[in-house]
Amino acid sequence: MTPIDRDDPLGILNLNRLSRLPTPEPDPVRAARVLDRCHQQLARQQRGLLQRKRLLRRVPEPAVIGAFSLIYVVAIMRNLLRWRDV
Repeated sequence: MTPIDRDDPLGILNLNRLSRLPTPEPDPVRAARVLDRCHQQLARQQRGLLQRKRLLRRVPEPAVIGAFSLIYVVAIMRNLLRWRDV
């Protein structure tokens, strides 16, 4: 313990010293930069969501056509193999 601590066990002197310190103020320029970066990030996320929605709209149609094409090709192969064994 320091001599100050022995004289002031509750720390009132330290609290008085702390109360005299200036109150920290936010830097308006830095706050504006942070806000701009947040807005840019939100805009990027929104663009990404729109692109994913467009992709989800385009994917089902080719997938269905591809599935029917595959079924058709498998059916043709099956018929060809069946006719070959006859």
